[in-house]
Amino acid sequence: MKILLYLLISTSLIFASSLTITLPVTHSEPIYRTVTKRIPFQECYDKTEQVRVSCNYDDSENMIGLDTLIGITAGVVLGNQIGKGNGRSAAKVLGGIAGGLVSNGMRNSANNNNSCYEERTRRVCETHYEQSTSKRKIGYKLCAQIEGKEICTSSKNKLSSIDVHITTY
Repeated sequence: MKILLYLLISTSLIFASSLTITLPVTHSEPIYRTVTKRIPFQECYDKTEQVRVSCNYDDSENMIGLDTLIGITAGVVLGNQIGKGNGRSAAKVLGGIAGGLVSNGMRNSANNNNSCYEERTRRVCETHYEQSTSKRKIGYKLCAQIEGKEICTSSKNKLSSIDVHITTY
């Protein structure tokens, strides 16, 4: 069966003939494509922000403040309560040193924990897009008549005639 079908098709191709006819275009119409363009542009503005900065206190004039002297005195008083004899003198010295260090450290810690803010302005730019849509002509639909039937094709150019290839078996 397959062999018979193959012979039938190959025989018809042997006897097939091809003909090219030039037909006048009866009407044509342009073919358009919608094109969208995205055009970038930048929009810039100044932005003001509160920025946390370190507070730099000038401690050079007040290295030993009243708080440090009170801490030393309190340390000496406590040391006097603890020791006896030569140990009492050592306890007074160590108590004074410890009291001074603690009170001075508390002052420095309080100064470092204070937050200072500064207003800073910076330039910020953002990219936005503007869309532009347009129609662009990409070619023509060309139509012709043959034996009462309309046939159409497309071309980049507007032609006055089109070539039609006819194959008969």
